[in-house]
Amino acid sequence: MKASCKKWLEGIFKNWLELQNWQMRNLKVRFCEMCFFTKFPVLRGSQKPKVGISACLLGCPVRYDGQNKLDLLFAGELSKQIDWVPICPETAFGLPTPRESIQLEGDPENPSLRKVNSRDDLSNTYRDFCRCKVAKLPPLAGFVFKAKSPSCGMRVSVHNQETITGYAPGFFASAWLQSHPDLPSAEAEELHDPAKLQEFLDKVSLSGSF
Repeated sequence: MKASCKKWLEGIFKNWLELQNWQMRNLKVRFCEMCFFTKFPVLRGSQKPKVGISACLLGCPVRYDGQNKLDLLFAGELSKQIDWVPICPETAFGLPTPRESIQLEGDPENPSLRKVNSRDDLSNTYRDFCRCKVAKLPPLAGFVFKAKSPSCGMRVSVHNQETITGYAPGFFASAWLQSHPDLPSAEAEELHDPAKLQEFLDKVSLSGSF
């Protein structure tokens, strides 16, 4: 093997190790945040409810870049209290992993969904798919979404070329919220606040959907 090629491969391996170490440090920090809870939030009631969740939050490698967004709050302690129903609408729709990134564009009141590079417009077919997907879900007591996702975010940037024109729910989150306006829904990041997490769990226990 030529020295230049060997050096190039060593550089790639070093970058990969740095990425893995960063991910593990990030997970440890987020887990330690939960350890500072004076009392870990508890779900009231004897039954274990079914709650929908963006699949990447449980460690499923379904994101556009082939990675996940594992969150130990949900994959760890809360999994003892909740029967998670992981969903990735983009892969269920048939998009590959990894895949070209997509984003919301146009009018925040009625955004379109386009692939960033090829400019393919997925709006109509994906919107219809998300509505059908939500309609076919089992009875759920709530949903935890991945923030900023053009599918699952509850407040996602809407783009117009290089500017942001406003915010709107992702296509799947929008379909869920329209179909289940009375059920508790939240983005994962906000539930790292103990008070908000307890409020969410209380609403889940009162939903009567399990």
